[in-house]
Amino acid sequence: MRASKRNRSTDRAPPRMKPSQAEDNPRTPSKERRDPTSKEAHSGGHFFQNIRNSKSKATDLGKASKGLFGKLTRSGSSHDRENGDETTTETPENYTPKIMRLTIIQQTRLTRISKRLEDSRDKTEFWLPALPWRCIDYLNLKGTEVEGLYRLSGSKKEMVMWQQRFEKEGDIDLLKEEDLYDVNVVASLLKDWLRNIPDEIFPRATQKRIQDDCQDINTERCPKALQDALSRLPPFNYYLLFAITCHLSLLTSCYDRTKMDFQNLCVCIQPSLNLERFIFRILIKDWRNCWQGCWTEKEFLLKENEWLSSGKDP
Repeated sequence: MRASKRNRSTDRAPPRMKPSQAEDNPRTPSKERRDPTSKEAHSGGHFFQNIRNSKSKATDLGKASKGLFGKLTRSGSSHDRENGDETTTETPENYTPKIMRLTIIQQTRLTRISKRLEDSRDKTEFWLPALPWRCIDYLNLKGTEVEGLYRLSGSKKEMVMWQQRFEKEGDIDLLKEEDLYDVNVVASLLKDWLRNIPDEIFPRATQKRIQDDCQDINTERCPKALQDALSRLPPFNYYLLFAITCHLSLLTSCYDRTKMDFQNLCVCIQPSLNLERFIFRILIKDWRNCWQGCWTEKEFLLKENEWLSSGKDP
């Protein structure tokens, strides 16, 4: 899973298809993609641009991860140590992050990679906080060859150091950090972030209702009730769940290398996501059919534009 250098989206031409392929591909680019509030755009921007029919789920999701979290041309935050400002690392026992304990909306407003949706290369750059975006980006590229990802913990001291840097710098392109060697540190950083955000990504009451209504349905196929519930989430929650479950589904498709199947993920990361097992199973095993677009995005985009214009605190 090598990520190629991405150019600006306006410089790229969509891949050509034969007429028969274009008819079969529901994600064929069209003029509607230029509208950030269009139905197709709700489904993840550039994410589906690189998904093509393939014979294996691993290949299919691998292309998806490159489209969403490929190596970036834009530089992350500058390393303060280059300017002689050495980051002081507190001990793991006495350090508590502040920004990373705010709500998802507050964190996103403070640290989002793209400050305007129309400038984003894909929508997750606008609707996600920097830390989970950068971690997923890194793990999609370097974690699919690692056995036991999420099962093995990284150094807590190293994790705290990266937490401090994200707190101080807001955004760090982890793929460009030469002193980041341990993939498990990044996995632990993401797990800790998920475990400690104060709001629910997917409300448990909604999950319970869907589980009760759909308990007789094949649990590996996404029911319409779950699709609709996901689409009603705020875009902050929708795109975060969209990105993290894509990453986890990718890991299971690379089981021959990661040794992380659904059961292992249930033990290692399901509790951090606060998802019912029934919901988690569908999101991982039938990921592609869960996402029909974020219906609330237009409403929340108006609020975000008002907030950006007001200059108020998050």
